Amino acid sequence: MKNAIIYIHGKGGSSSESEHYKPLFPDYDVLGLDYKTFTPWETGAEIFTAVKKLKTQYEKIILIANSIGAFFSMNAGIDSLIEKAYFISPVVDMEKLICNMMAAENVTEQELKSRGVIPTSFGEELSWEYLSYVREHPIGWSCPTDILYGRCDELTSYETICSFSQKHNASLTVMENGEHWFHTGEQMRFLDDWIRRNTMDNKSAFNVNQYDDNVRKVIPFYDEIYNQIFSVISAYCKDKKISLLDTSCGTGTFGKKAVELFNLSELVLCDPSEKMLADAQKKLFGQPCRFVLCGSENLSYQNRFDVVTAIQSHHYFDRAAREKAVKNCFNALKPGGIFIYFENTAPFTDRGTDIMLSRLEEYELNSGRTFDEVKAHSARYNKEFFPITIKEHFELLNKTGFKSCELFWHSYMQSGFYAIKGE
Repeated sequence: MKNAIIYIHGKGGSSSESEHYKPLFPDYDVLGLDYKTFTPWETGAEIFTAVKKLKTQYEKIILIANSIGAFFSMNAGIDSLIEKAYFISPVVDMEKLICNMMAAENVTEQELKSRGVIPTSFGEELSWEYLSYVREHPIGWSCPTDILYGRCDELTSYETICSFSQKHNASLTVMENGEHWFHTGEQMRFLDDWIRRNTMDNKSAFNVNQYDDNVRKVIPFYDEIYNQIFSVISAYCKDKKISLLDTSCGTGTFGKKAVELFNLSELVLCDPSEKMLADAQKKLFGQPCRFVLCGSENLSYQNRFDVVTAIQSHHYFDRAAREKAVKNCFNALKPGGIFIYFENTAPFTDRGTDIMLSRLEEYELNSGRTFDEVKAHSARYNKEFFPITIKEHFELLNKTGFKSCELFWHSYMQSGFYAIKGE
């Protein structure tokens, strides 16, 4: 039997939008549903009937649902009938959305209950029956789900979508300049890339492995760097449940191991490279974590995480951008949280720099790199990456506001630091 995609549009949309997804799923029949009603109990019933009928014709069914279409789908009782769901800007807390609309119109619950239906100035209707249904039928959703969210979504807050994805073990990808309605060329390219990343066979990770193998040829003790970070986290956090932000996740090597080692209440993986983030998603296929296309210089989290890491990333910044990145990591930590990072660091003297680069070149040659590759890498020093000294690192950490700052590891060019935010 063949497989099918069923697309559920949002408000004002239509089944014709499903045409967009046909090139992304060439081995599936892609079908759109034009539902005729607009309440969770009626529309949910329409969706259930459609999916149940498809199940008699297709072996596997994948759901793609947009905005309120995702909300209706979660009220349709189709969890056991579909293989997987892709939610684009889903409405996941309808009660909060309705209450926000009531507040904007200065409508009280008693007034809404008394009148039943109240039209709003922005064209929507507030309904006591609708609100009551939402409260009496909380969402229960168990299907494997990937969510795409725009950080500028005006209907669903970032905190709300994070809470939902964590509760339902859904992966979350955030487009920093995305909106509730994905429609611009840039946004649609991001959406398409998100679909492609999540439909990849997670076993075909050749490019991921190739990247890590190449890094091992230029960074001595590359794997030991991760072990050292895990050791610091274990020593500081003990066995407590922790929220972790990795600001330069690369191909997801650190995040994958963190899932195995720690009791995580939240894992957010950020990287400014779409390719890196795609590889990380492959490596952490099926894990309950969130992926954000963003570098540490553009973070906006506040008092959210117990642990923040930055691994081999800040030395690419000039001094102003480096200060901003470290400050953003500081802001992202809860009081008492720990910031752990590794960077290329500069020796204190020119002679020390010559010796360090000579040692590193020997290591690279012994690791299998060619003479030209080795010299090209050394030529990047202070041209493409900009190390600062260990002393300057401590000055920056203290200036940022950290209370306890320590160097815990150093080898060749790489240094590991941790800094604790005051209670």
